[in-house]
Amino acid sequence: MRFHLITNFTQTPRTRFCTLYNQQCRAYSPSRHPHHQLTKIRGVSEIPYHSFALLRRFYSSKPSNSTMGFLSWYLGMLERRPKLTKSVSSAIIYGAADVTSQVITMEPHDKWDPARTLRMAGFGLVILGSAQHLWFNYVGRVLPKRDVITTFKKLAMGQLMYGPVINSVFFSFNAALQALGE
Repeated sequence: MRFHLITNFTQTPRTRFCTLYNQQCRAYSPSRHPHHQLTKIRGVSEIPYHSFALLRRFYSSKPSNSTMGFLSWYLGMLERRPKLTKSVSSAIIYGAADVTSQVITMEPHDKWDPARTLRMAGFGLVILGSAQHLWFNYVGRVLPKRDVITTFKKLAMGQLMYGPVINSVFFSFNAALQALGE
């Protein structure tokens, strides 16, 4: 997936922004949600794809040493292998969060517990990445609007349905792996 800057400057800045946003955000593109506010802007989908050439070099999927190169690579991986990318990202985040938590709460005589960190990273890799991918895709299909009321509905669904289930799975997963380690 490549992102491009719009070179048609006869449009308003808002229309140019919306077009660029549509290219970047596949899940909320007007083609998927016909009642989305961006479909009401006339001419957004009529801009030819080849006219977006200015930033093609900066947003390519080719690896580079710059931060933007990594971001482009990561976004490309999200496009090609979304579950795997989200699972690995969850594992890294959970592992880093556990290391940080242990360091902050560590007493002078304590040691870092690598088994605990591996359990947390394993939960992120095996369960949480895929579960959140499926959950947020489901919520996006059931409630496609992005207004304030729909956001509160999504929040309530997450707190009442997803939260209790994923917490139960987390504590069960952690307890099972602790029992295996003893």
